[in-house]
Amino acid sequence: MLLLESWILFVSGAVAVFGVTVPIAVVVGAVLLAWLAYHGRQRAWLR
Repeated sequence: MLLLESWILFVSGAVAVFGVTVPIAVVVGAVLLAWLAYHGRQRAWLR
């Protein structure tokens, strides 16, 4: 029974960590892509 409880705690902890880190990673990746696209467009326009 103790093993099951610790497993449930581990799974819920992993879900919480993923629930926090995945959206942050998605937002950071989207911002980075937008920034790179913006600067690439500016550089192409300057040429």
